[in-house]
Amino acid sequence: MDSLFVQFGIEPGSWIYSDGSGLTRYNYISPQILINILEGMYRSDMRDMWLETFPIAGVDGSLRNRMKGTPAEGRARGKTGTIANSRGLSGYVKTQSGENVVYSFLVNGHVLSSTDTDRITDGILELLSAY
Repeated sequence: MDSLFVQFGIEPGSWIYSDGSGLTRYNYISPQILINILEGMYRSDMRDMWLETFPIAGVDGSLRNRMKGTPAEGRARGKTGTIANSRGLSGYVKTQSGENVVYSFLVNGHVLSSTDTDRITDGILELLSAY
């Protein structure tokens, strides 16, 4: 994985990978690193296959019931992640003008409910998709 990350402009040691499950608080990665990975995969020859793994807002998977009836429905693709007091959503959104935007939201130690935290990140994607 290190060599792939270096290919995407990610410095070795800039992230901590404790286990493969993602269920430990000892994995550390920044939104910028996730953006680098998402951009690298989007430019790769595996793009179409890669994009198929991302649920579509308002349509399927973990985003089936999110952003319905908004400009982001059908335009945003994203992977969610949750662990106690942390929420994540990273992926791609196509704007109304046709531009593809890469995004990554990592919210740690949120004081709002998970539902309200999701509403905020969803709202940002709704604004981006309407642009």
